[in-house]
Amino acid sequence: MAMPEVQAALRETLRRHYHSWPDEQLPALGGRTPREAVQDADGREAVQALLRQFERDMKRQDPALTAGIIDELRATLGIS
Repeated sequence: MAMPEVQAALRETLRRHYHSWPDEQLPALGGRTPREAVQDADGREAVQALLRQFERDMKRQDPALTAGIIDELRATLGIS
């Protein structure tokens, strides 16, 4: 994990995963995608809760691997 090329590959894998995440149907959102869910108040609240959970989980990981991912998701989904 300490090798720069391993960190770069992992960082790219995470970015690709989270780049596609807004368009994935999620059981936590009743089968809707995050992009669909943010269109109503309840769905927006659920997506925000998921993003907060991601942030909490990511704090236990190497920050260099995840820096900015959640901010990018919020911008993509148009939420703050």
